[in-house]
Amino acid sequence: MAESGGLSERDLDPSPFTQFASWFAEAQSGRGLPEAMALATATRSAEPSVRMVLLKGFDERGLVFYTNYESRKGRDLAENPRAAALLYWWELGRQVRFSGMVSKISEAESAAYFHSRPIDSQLSALASRQSQVVPSREMLEARVRALAGASCAASPNTGISSSGCSTGSADAKGGGSTAATAGVCPCSSTLSRCAGSTTESRPSGARLR
Repeated sequence: MAESGGLSERDLDPSPFTQFASWFAEAQSGRGLPEAMALATATRSAEPSVRMVLLKGFDERGLVFYTNYESRKGRDLAENPRAAALLYWWELGRQVRFSGMVSKISEAESAAYFHSRPIDSQLSALASRQSQVVPSREMLEARVRALAGASCAASPNTGISSSGCSTGSADAKGGGSTAATAGVCPCSSTLSRCAGSTTESRPSGARLR
């Protein structure tokens, strides 16, 4: 782990997102997955759960991640559209926190992300039902083959954007660790397949601001 020279509040950019962008770029020059992010959600009755997701984008509107709406986190966010996230870069001795409301990103953003993925990844995402028991690998592979053999392209919507989130702020912590507070967002995804087939709802993404 690199030696830390400490962190002073006067060294921080007034904009938490500008500061985050600077640190993220620095983290990308190191090892590991700087975009790995712990995401915590809770049910309406405040039962918490946390898991790792990947940060897929960020700007002044917030941070974006993608998920399946039928997953545990998708169901949590449908009941309770608040979440918290943490990125930890051990080589830099820094962590950044985000918390707030979650809201959907546009269908265009969701579709653009989905279709940017390799075809095998698209098929796997459509075939897999997150947070649900898979009866057998054979059944999952059969579903992938069925989707691959469809006569028209799948067009799912996956994403989330922030709405009414609070403005983030950065504050200095000891040992070179800093936190930035921000907000989150929900997910929405509609999968339309071939004519005559069913339309399925799919969760996918979140923007924290």
